[in-house]
Amino acid sequence: MQRPYRGKSIKTGKWVYGWYVEALKNTPCIVGQYDDNHYGYQEVHPASVSQSTGIKDKHGEEIYGGMNVRFEGHVGEFFEDGRREMLIGKVFYKTEGSVDYCFKVGNLNYGLNSNDVDKYEIIAEGE
Repeated sequence: MQRPYRGKSIKTGKWVYGWYVEALKNTPCIVGQYDDNHYGYQEVHPASVSQSTGIKDKHGEEIYGGMNVRFEGHVGEFFEDGRREMLIGKVFYKTEGSVDYCFKVGNLNYGLNSNDVDKYEIIAEGE
């Protein structure tokens, strides 16, 4: 099953959630339910479009690409050192390797793991 997308509405400036499509003139849009009775589409800012990772944080909030998330990660030269601390990373989609989504912290990447959701906390919505 395809994971939903989100984007910031050009019209309202609010986040909208649903399915990604491109409308006429190649304008990105999110199609979804916008109130209790209506489905439709909203044109969104292209740079704000991101897909759900399929993983939620410790508060049950869905994590999307572009979000800044606090998480526990290893520090030190080698993973085996066992040193861990709370880090803040920006979620991005990785096109190569075995992990789809990662946290970027400086020049290091940390893979998202659905077994660690109790250690993830969204601290900023992103774009």
